[in-house]
Parts: sequence; C-alpha cells; structure tokens
Amino acid sequence: MDKNGKPYTIDQKFDGITNHAYMSKKGTFTWGVNVVPEYRRYKGELLQKTLLTVIDSKKVPIEINPPTGNYNDPDARI
Repeated sequence: MDKNGKPYTIDQKFDGITNHAYMSKKGTFTWGVNVVPEYRRYKGELLQKTLLTVIDSKKVPIEINPPTGNYNDPDARI
C-alpha cells in the first residue's frame, strides 16, 4: 500500500509492451518469452496450512495450500 493506504502498481516495459512488474495486492510479476508452464494435478482437495504448520523458509517458493493430486492418480486433473 502507498503512504495513503491505497493499492499501487509499478509498470515496466517488456518486449515493447508495458506490463505490471509489481502490484501491492499480488506481489512481483516475472515476464518471459517461451516459458514452459508448470502443470499441477488436482483431485478436489488442497493441503491446508494452519497457524500450527511449520514452514521451512529455505524452501522457496513456499507453497500455500497446494493441490494434493499427482501425475499417477487417475482421478486427478490438470
């Protein structure tokens, strides 16, 4: 938030187009060309984090409520 408590954005030119580089509500954006997507499998459940969950800050990025499915699960979907 800015000094007045309002959300703000920082824009940056990438490949000739102006895009958001940072949004105070969402964080930092990384732009790229020919980026390979990361597919996640989902079977209707999320691994919930609570206040009691111990988070390893050395493991980056920290997954918040990741899906529980995997590639070998026939009920999981992309």
